[in-house]
Amino acid sequence: MWCEACDWNLEGVAKPGVSVAKSRSERRAQRRAERLHQQMMGDPADRRRHSAAGWMTFLVAVIVHLPAIAFLFAAGTILKFAGLNLVSLLQAAVLVALAILMRPRLGHVPKGWPVLTRSDAPTLFELMDQISAALRARPVHWVVFDLDYNCGTTIVGVGRRRLIRMGLPLWVVLSPQERIALFAHEVAHDTNGDLAHSLVVGSALQILDSLSRWLSPPSRFSRGGAGTMIGFAEELAVLIMSGLSAAAYGSFRLLLHYARRASPRAEYLADEEAGRIASPQAAVSCLDKLCLARPMLFGLTLAAKRGEPDIWQSLLITSKAFAPREHERLRRIGRRSRQRTNDTHPPTALRIEVLSRLPESPPRVVVSSGQVEAIGREMQGVQDRLGALVAAAYE
Repeated sequence: MWCEACDWNLEGVAKPGVSVAKSRSERRAQRRAERLHQQMMGDPADRRRHSAAGWMTFLVAVIVHLPAIAFLFAAGTILKFAGLNLVSLLQAAVLVALAILMRPRLGHVPKGWPVLTRSDAPTLFELMDQISAALRARPVHWVVFDLDYNCGTTIVGVGRRRLIRMGLPLWVVLSPQERIALFAHEVAHDTNGDLAHSLVVGSALQILDSLSRWLSPPSRFSRGGAGTMIGFAEELAVLIMSGLSAAAYGSFRLLLHYARRASPRAEYLADEEAGRIASPQAAVSCLDKLCLARPMLFGLTLAAKRGEPDIWQSLLITSKAFAPREHERLRRIGRRSRQRTNDTHPPTALRIEVLSRLPESPPRVVVSSGQVEAIGREMQGVQDRLGALVAAAYE
C-alpha cells in the first residue's frame, strides 16, 4: 500500500540497518549528475563533446598501452646491439613475453549463448543496417541473445566489428518501434564520442584487470622453511607480486573511475540519437520499460515453474497485463533514485526528461508488419533454445 498523493510507503518499510544518508562521494556524484543534466537540457550548441573526465580517461588508457611498446622496443634494441647470444636471446624473450602480457585486448564473441549473423537473420540485420546507415555508424555483425533484462554493445576483433548483446526477456517486452530505439541507442555509441566503447579505453581496462589477477601471489606460495634462503626468497616474491598486483588494480580502479564519470554524457547523447531514429515517444517508452526488470524476470521465473508451454508468450501477456498503478510506483521510485559514484548511466528519470524536450518528429526508421513477422520467424530458434534453458533450471 502506498499513497499516490504524498508517496507514503512508496518503497515499503525500510530494512533495519540500511542507511539512507548519502556519503560524501555520493553527494559529489549527485552534484555532477545535476550539472550534467542542466547542460544536456540547454542549447545543444553549448555542449562539449568530451568532458575533463573523458580526456583523463583517454590519457590514462594511452599510458597503460605504452609498456607493451617499450618492451618490444627494448627487445629489439638488445638483439641489435648485443648480438644473437644466449643471454641476449633470453632477455629479449622475457621482454617479448611481457609485451604479449600487456598487449591490447580486442575482445571476442561470447560463447554459450545464441549468436545471430546475417545469414541466420537477414531481415533483422536489414533493419540494423538501416539504423547504422541513418546514424552513419559501422554495421552490426553479431547479435547475441542472453537471459538478462538489458542491452549492451561492444567492438571486437582485429576488424573492429560491432556486437550487440540483447536480453531476450527485454526483447519480448518491447514493441517493434521500441526495439529500434534501443538498437539505435547502442549503435549511437559508435558516433557520439563515447570513449568507454573505444578500443584504447576498453583494452586498457582489460589489460589492468588481467594483470591484477595474474600478479596476485598464489596460495601455495610461502611454503619454504622460516629463516631459510628459500623462505626469504618466497616472502620477497610474495611482497613484490602483491605490490605489482595492487598497483595494477589501483590503476584499473582509477581508469574505471574516470570512464564512469565520462559515460553519463555519452548515454544522454545516445538517447537523443535513438529519439531521432525511432521517435522521442518510442525512446521514452523504451526507457520506461527498463524499470520493469525485477517484475518481468520474476514473471519469467513463475512461467517456468508453472511449466508454461511457451514462457515467452506468457511473459508478453504478463507485461501487457502489468498493473498500471504498480508501474507508476516503479516510475516514482526511479525518479527518487540518486546518482552513485559507480553508475555509468544517469538516473532514468533525468534521461526521460532530456528526451521529452526533443520536438516530435516522424521516425527515420520504421519497421513494417511484414518485417516484424519475418524477424519473429528468425527469432524462433533463439526463443526455443533459451526457453528450454530456463525451463531446465526449474524442472
